[in-house]
Formats: sequence, structure tokens, C-alpha cells
Amino acid sequence: MTETNQSEPQITSKNALKHLSRGTTAARASRSRPAGLHVWARKDTGGFQIVGTINGQRIRRRAQSADLEHAQQECRRLEAELLELDPIKTRLTEIEKRLGKIEWLLEQLIERSK
Repeated sequence: MTETNQSEPQITSKNALKHLSRGTTAARASRSRPAGLHVWARKDTGGFQIVGTINGQRIRRRAQSADLEHAQQECRRLEAELLELDPIKTRLTEIEKRLGKIEWLLEQLIERSK
């Protein structure tokens, strides 16, 4: 019995094979909308773009390298950076809301003491 690699998606459609022939990854070719960021080969220039959505923020930027492997590394690094910053941004928003409530309470206390 042969084992298949579960992390490697099976490519079955002609469209997916067309994507592979342009240099895109197997994971990108087998799914229509992958989660997170991915590297996309441009038809016109042959360069690579990093595209996708992270926490509702649409990302589309040119990869700094013309090499697929380096572009994928840049993509993973950018995704990790964006995912790491999101909890910090969320926490700052919570703190700002609480600070606003505290300021309002202080104003109410000052008015009552007059």
C-alpha cells in the first residue's frame, strides 16, 4: 500500500496545470482562494506578486525577488509579521476604549463634586 503525502494537494484540473506551467505553486494551482497570502506569477512581466487577505486587510505587492523560492520566503515572513501585529493592534484599541470610559467617568465625578 502506498502512502500519499497529505500536505501536497492533488492537482486534477487543466486550469491548475496551466497555473503550474506559469510557475505558481501547487497549493495555489489546486485551490481557487487559498487562505492567507500566496505568491502569484504575473503573466505580463513574469515577476512575482504577494497577494491575499490577512484579517480583512487586502495585500497586493510586488515580491522583492525574481526567484520563486525567495518570493515565497518573503511571503511567509510578511504573513507572520502581519499576524503578529494584529493582536497588538487589537489590544491597543481595547486600551483606548477603556481610557475613553475612564476619562468620561472622571468628568462625571468632577461635575458631581461641584
